[in-house]
Formats: sequence, C-alpha cells, structure tokens
Amino acid sequence: IAESMHGKCIYPQDGTIRWFCKHRIIDGERLSFDGKAMQYFGKRLLWSFLTIVTLGIFVFWLKIKTLKWTVSHTHIVEKEQAA
Repeated sequence: IAESMHGKCIYPQDGTIRWFCKHRIIDGERLSFDGKAMQYFGKRLLWSFLTIVTLGIFVFWLKIKTLKWTVSHTHIVEKEQAA
C-alpha cells in the first residue's frame, strides 16, 4: 500500500488512500479501504502523546504504526462484491 504514485508516498492523511484502493487491482483482485478519519485521528493523537512522553523516542515507530494501520484497514474485495 505504501507504494509510490508519481513519486508521492500514499498514507491515510493524504486523503487519497480510499481512492487508491478503489482503483487498484492486484492479481485481478480489487482492494477496499474501510478506515475512518476519526479512527486514524485517535491513533495519531495517542502516538503523538507517546512521542512526547518518551521524549521523542517513539517517533521512530510512527511510520511503521501508520503503515500497519493502513494495511489492517485494506482488504481484498470478494468477486461477488466487485460486480
């Protein structure tokens, strides 16, 4: 999911991840994204708090946490749903 599209990395905060998944076909299967902005905002708020509490050490995990959240909300659409 964190592929580069025209040199731009795609993450939920771009607002393009839902469009990207809807228009992406991998091995003949369409992707679907079910993440919500408020879910991501809540996680991001927690991660920011942890970064402050750990005096910046948690910042090294932010990209990984964001990618894991994005991947966990990206699914392959069943053929019956795609039609």
